[in-house]
Amino acid sequence: MKRTALHLKFMDYRHPTMWKWFGQGNLLHAPSHAPDVIRQLGDQADLVKALVRAGNVLLDHGAVIEKVESLGFRDLPYKRIAKQTREPVYASNFFLFHAHMSTEARNATKSILLHDLDMVHVAVVPVPTAQPPIKCNLEEILKPPSERQDFVASLSRVPAIMVSDYVRSPTGEATGDRISEDRLFQALYDMEVFRLGEYYLKSGQMTPIYIDLRRTFSQPKTLRMAAQAICDLVAAKGLSFEYVVGVPYAALPLATLVSDILDVPMLMKRKEVKSYGTGKLIEGVYQVGGTALIVEDVVTSGESIRETAESLRKEGLKVTDAVAVLDRQQGGTKELSKSAINFHSVLTMEKILDGLISKNQITEQRKKEIIDHLNKPF
Repeated sequence: MKRTALHLKFMDYRHPTMWKWFGQGNLLHAPSHAPDVIRQLGDQADLVKALVRAGNVLLDHGAVIEKVESLGFRDLPYKRIAKQTREPVYASNFFLFHAHMSTEARNATKSILLHDLDMVHVAVVPVPTAQPPIKCNLEEILKPPSERQDFVASLSRVPAIMVSDYVRSPTGEATGDRISEDRLFQALYDMEVFRLGEYYLKSGQMTPIYIDLRRTFSQPKTLRMAAQAICDLVAAKGLSFEYVVGVPYAALPLATLVSDILDVPMLMKRKEVKSYGTGKLIEGVYQVGGTALIVEDVVTSGESIRETAESLRKEGLKVTDAVAVLDRQQGGTKELSKSAINFHSVLTMEKILDGLISKNQITEQRKKEIIDHLNKPF
């Protein structure tokens, strides 16, 4: 039971080293822990005590004994006895203990057994394992993930993503099909995304039409359609990038789907730095110097994209392009160009208003009034 308990206790020892211990005794033809072997040793009390004592020394020092086996016998001219005199014997036999133990336990065990007068010969020998040794480079481990050699090497094997075509995840759409503006408009219209009335934007500006793309969170098929439309736009423009970043927080589901469809790593920019954990502003693994594509749902002035790009650039990432489902056409494209960001959108406000006219939701005159209002300086 003692062996069993110790074995279980050290079962999760991660880097075991096998050692050999040789002890003196009579010839056995089976492992010493087998019941029939104990019976064979019935009249060999000294041998039993020596084997038990050796096993206890190993166990007491945290060793896990895997097995004990006989190595046969050999003629020896003498043995040491308590009086340090030589007494001839006919033969002595050797036993091999296979055990897992640490270096400290090995040294302590060897020291004790070497001073045991009942032992003719004691040797502790390391046995090489089949697994190669695990090298721990502390300096490399302490580096940020994006600066570690294995990550840098993996990026060097993969060129920047140049999206010219892609295979969609299963959504019922045929591979290679493109999401047209009309199809996307119809899907968004069916979800009542376009709201007419008086609404206020993040900037505080009143608007006669509000685009509530957050409603697509509750309709995965429509949300994926919007993401695929962005991927179509990215492919058509031939944009090159290594990461996808959604503007927090409304665009995160959209960016997640774009990342999945294009199979491009995604990063997440927080609105504020955490006061716990890693305290990062940019979550994810990235390499300094990489290019990030910013994904947004609706763009008015472009301020949210500009703020996101600024945070990414402070972390050493490049930002050259941003994409959105809808451009409200209120100066966002011009403002983003001042920050060296090329802006691309799937839909525009004019396209939405034309669609609402076709649905008899507004008139041409109402369209003109809405556009005039949107063009007013705030």
